[in-house]
Amino acid sequence: MWPILLIIIACPFSSWSSLALRVKYPQGLLTKDYGILTEKDLLFDVEKWGEFPQYDVTKSQPGQVRWQCFRTREADYSYSTWRDTEGPNNSMITLCDFRIWIKSTEPAHHYYGRRAWPVENCRDFHQVWKRLTGGEDYLCLSGHPDSLEKAKKNEKYKNVKGWTWSKIKTKKGCHSYFVGDCDLKTVPE
Repeated sequence: MWPILLIIIACPFSSWSSLALRVKYPQGLLTKDYGILTEKDLLFDVEKWGEFPQYDVTKSQPGQVRWQCFRTREADYSYSTWRDTEGPNNSMITLCDFRIWIKSTEPAHHYYGRRAWPVENCRDFHQVWKRLTGGEDYLCLSGHPDSLEKAKKNEKYKNVKGWTWSKIKTKKGCHSYFVGDCDLKTVPE
C-alpha cells in the first residue's frame, strides 16, 4: 500500500517542478523539460546572457538563448564535410558542420554550429550525442534563435526555425559549445 501511495504523491511533485520552471522562466524554457532541467540551468543563462526578453518561436526574430526539450527519437544528428585550405601555408584540411533536426514539430527545428569545425570535432560530438541520448526518452537543447523559413506552397517540408546550438542535456549529462557552460557550480544557491 505504501509504495503505491508514494508513487501517487511523487508524480505530481515531478510535474509541479517542471511546471514551476516554465512559470518562472516562460521565455527561457519554451517546452516541458521532462525532469531534465533544473532552475540552475535557467539561472546560468540569465546570469550569462541577461533576463529573457519576450519571444515568439513562430516569428523570425533573433534573441537570447532558449531551452526546448523533445523526444529523443524525433531528433536527428548528422554532419557534412568538405575540404578547404587553412593557415599561412594553405594546407588542406577537412572541415565539417553539424545539424540537429527536430522535424516532428511545427515549425520544425534546425540546430547548427556557430562555425565550421575540423572533422574530428564533429565525430567527437557525434560520440557525445550517442552517449547522452542512447536509451533516453527525452533530450533538451539550448540555442540562440535565428530565422524562420516559411514553407512555400506545395513544399514538402514544414516551416523551419533555425537555432545556433549552445547545449544538449539529458538525464545522463550535459555538453556545451562553450567550455564550462554545463558547470552549474558557479550559479548561486
